[in-house]
Amino acid sequence: MPWAWHFRISKSLSSSLQKSLDRLNQPNIALYQISSFANTFGRLEWFADALADVHQRGLVKAVGLCNANTVECKAIVNHLKSRGVPLATNQVEYSLVRRYPEVSKLMQECAILGVRITAFSPLAMGKLTGKYFHQ
Repeated sequence: MPWAWHFRISKSLSSSLQKSLDRLNQPNIALYQISSFANTFGRLEWFADALADVHQRGLVKAVGLCNANTVECKAIVNHLKSRGVPLATNQVEYSLVRRYPEVSKLMQECAILGVRITAFSPLAMGKLTGKYFHQ
């Protein structure tokens, strides 16, 4: 989304999503995840409202987050719950090399909240494939 979404979150998210759906010639998408919301001028509730709005309009079947910590995840879950929308996922970097979601109790907390963890970079950017080690 363009920079302006930092100020008009719900309107910008909805507009950007609708343009993508038009280009894809689709009525909705299965999962819409937002990322990097913590370092913006917006409040977490504004992001939750934006996600709830597109979900309730039927533009998305499920909503999720990327890189949300425990506090952020709880806040979003609670606000979405007040709008009748479940939070489906929290996508985080997770692998045998990067175990922060596990050791920080984020995975445990997400399980309690009913939020599924999805991993990005599960092979640690190729480090776990062996391709960087010459024999």
